[in-house]
Amino acid sequence: ITAGEATFHFVPNIPPTMSWQSYIDEHLLGTKQVTAAAILGLDGNTWATSKDFQVSAQEGKFLADAWKDPSKVQAQGFKIKDEKFMFLSMTDHALYGKKGSTGICAQKTKMCIIVGYYDDKIVGGQCNAVVGKLADWFRENGY
Repeated sequence: ITAGEATFHFVPNIPPTMSWQSYIDEHLLGTKQVTAAAILGLDGNTWATSKDFQVSAQEGKFLADAWKDPSKVQAQGFKIKDEKFMFLSMTDHALYGKKGSTGICAQKTKMCIIVGYYDDKIVGGQCNAVVGKLADWFRENGY
């Protein structure tokens, strides 16, 4: 829909004018399939995060750089909140890690990285699907 010079893209259940924090609260945590989450810029800085899930800029930058050169993350794993996660797999857009019965799903888009954390009460595939769905929407809408 075009209104004057602004163009709006409507996607079911995802309003076009939400804050970054709303995506965390409503579309990740609100599903009950993601325990904690963050949206990071490609420079590693945090745009939005759930309570008590502070990803350092250094940790975020390490994740962002994994798509440029995956050899480090494949060999070393990665840290989130100073907890080390074992590298599981990676695609052009997704990075998966595990620590015991918990795990991380990170999805890279044009402008950001969406990080979802799941605890032992959530199946990893469910968290991955929710984070992936939001990342797909971001990609389709230029984010």
